[in-house]
Amino acid sequence: MKLVEVIPGQETSDDVTNLTIKFVKSVNKIPVTCRKDVPGFIVNRLFIPLVHEACYVMERQKIQQTEIDSAVKFRLGFPMGIFELADFTGLDVIHKATVEMHVRDKK
Repeated sequence: MKLVEVIPGQETSDDVTNLTIKFVKSVNKIPVTCRKDVPGFIVNRLFIPLVHEACYVMERQKIQQTEIDSAVKFRLGFPMGIFELADFTGLDVIHKATVEMHVRDKK
């Protein structure tokens, strides 16, 4: 994966954040800076609802995972299908992020 989310803490100096961004670029990755520490940061905040919707479509419309992944890759231009990326990420990680987002969003 080329994208790296940089999440400075409340007490992280701008110098440290900038140094981190510089390092990320030096290893040919693309940094994006999250300005606020929110559950799921940027990518998971967008990805997890896609996983849930893909599961819903698979179950309700009886569409196979491979077909959903193909549609996402070849029609929407994603580098990986939703289920491929979920498998790559780890279902345990997705579950934990989902629970954390739900719990922290209620606060």
